[in-house]
Amino acid sequence: MQAANPCSIVSIAMTAEDPIIPFRWNLAKREQICDLSDVQAAVTYRGYFAHVRSAAALVLARAGDSDLVFVGRSPECLFDYLSGLMEGVAGAPSLTLMHFSAPRTPAEELARQHKPELDALLGYFAAERLDPKAIASFGKQVRFIDVVSTGQTFGTLVDYLRYWTRVQGADWNVVERRIGFVGLTWREQTGPKVWRWWQHQDWVKELTKTPVKNVAIPGQFWGYIANNDEKVTPSHWLKRWASIDATMPNRADHRLRGLRLALDNYDRGRDREERARFVSELTQLPEMHEGWLRSLVLRLRGVAA
Repeated sequence: MQAANPCSIVSIAMTAEDPIIPFRWNLAKREQICDLSDVQAAVTYRGYFAHVRSAAALVLARAGDSDLVFVGRSPECLFDYLSGLMEGVAGAPSLTLMHFSAPRTPAEELARQHKPELDALLGYFAAERLDPKAIASFGKQVRFIDVVSTGQTFGTLVDYLRYWTRVQGADWNVVERRIGFVGLTWREQTGPKVWRWWQHQDWVKELTKTPVKNVAIPGQFWGYIANNDEKVTPSHWLKRWASIDATMPNRADHRLRGLRLALDNYDRGRDREERARFVSELTQLPEMHEGWLRSLVLRLRGVAA
């Protein structure tokens, strides 16, 4: 009998109380991943992997000694690369890919119009320990990371966290002190007329205890991950927040090409020589004066050796 391809297997037993957690292949468990030998390689560009490495090093350094949460699908290449790179590293930062796409509707209004969906999204955040009570109580500080144009997605996320803080009876002052944001921006020459997204967002001005930092990346890389690369999963937006469809794998050709690229990023992070190159980039950053980063570099060198 021919062995079954994991691509053709769906086995999900859920109850009404189970949170809707969007499905994404676990790149560390190859036996559960589809046979991709016949899948066409995703189209990147010359220098793409070097851009991934440099951006990942800057994000790690700018985020500080914190848990890293990659928001939505645009920064998934950094999540995959760092997941491979941190494999086997003691005390490595926690890495989470948080599936999130939302309308600009304020949370209070959304709760009146789409309460089941918003409640389901809170259930997903809680399962990932990213709800206000968990943020205030567990682990390190949390840094949300995303590709940024105007900062609207971050602003929506802040609005939802504030609303859920009231729902859960948590302390917003504590939550505010334990979150932060790292925006991946289009690199351009500095000057007085340069658009700086954080200067035009009211939510940034209101979060006086919350760090907001930026990582400038090459325009080619910004445009590719924001608009052009093929993603592993569908966007987790309002219509999917409470839908069991979100918990099932999507095997469309372009999703499998995205999966193949995700595996390429993950495996590159695991490569000994690549880890050495990553460490070399880290050591050139000004954040190397911070003790937590020097300690992490030593542990990375131990794995890369």
